[in-house]
Amino acid sequence: MSINLRMSFIQKFLDISHKKILEIGALDAPTLKKDESDVFYMDWFSKEELYSFHRKTKSDRAEKLVDIDYVVKEKNLAHKIDSKFNLVIANHVIEHIPDTIRWLQNISFLLKNDGYLFLAIPHKEYTFDKIRPVTSLAQIIRNYDEDLDSSNVYQVFEHLYMHRPLKARDVWNNEYQHLLDRKRFNPKQTLESGKKEVSSKKYVDVHCHIFDYNSFLCLHQDLYSMGYIDLALSGSKDVEKAGNEFLIMLQKR
Repeated sequence: MSINLRMSFIQKFLDISHKKILEIGALDAPTLKKDESDVFYMDWFSKEELYSFHRKTKSDRAEKLVDIDYVVKEKNLAHKIDSKFNLVIANHVIEHIPDTIRWLQNISFLLKNDGYLFLAIPHKEYTFDKIRPVTSLAQIIRNYDEDLDSSNVYQVFEHLYMHRPLKARDVWNNEYQHLLDRKRFNPKQTLESGKKEVSSKKYVDVHCHIFDYNSFLCLHQDLYSMGYIDLALSGSKDVEKAGNEFLIMLQKR
């Protein structure tokens, strides 16, 4: 989905002028630029680290990386940022978070009263996660109870083993069936690779959780009603044709 479509959705809920904004994981495609708003950028990695990761395979993107204001290498990110924001933006981030509940609680802490969290979330049916089952409420709660601070072996295993090389256009054009059998690894290799990745204690870039539009809305409703989070649903927009993401706006209550 284009930045313009994301912005038009955001502006239905608040006027961004004179608002303090935090964008997480903007990389080379920020929703808002520094000359457009009072925006700050946060990432797990510094700009130098990100440049090193991307310069060989995505050199054009590496040259356009934003300057990172907050480098936070721990899940309790609210402990590392001493500001409050009117809006937090996280595009294609929440699916990477091992402990969803604690992350949302940290975001809430960073928001001013009545502040907003905007999420653009990949819809599993239009990504390489197409054959993966959606994340259950029990999984979300278990990860919170276990205080999961990094991807576990099973999340890495699923990400690797069930990955299929398809894109949104393949699904929208109904030209993807032949891609569903294209596995990158056999089960044994995948499990061994997952264990190796996790034991390295380094950041592992995988989709820990899988959502479609309806499953996310149900998970949010349950977590909110159970008192795990204080971010109420303000609006949502399902995936549009040719796209691969749905949009969510939550508000601190």
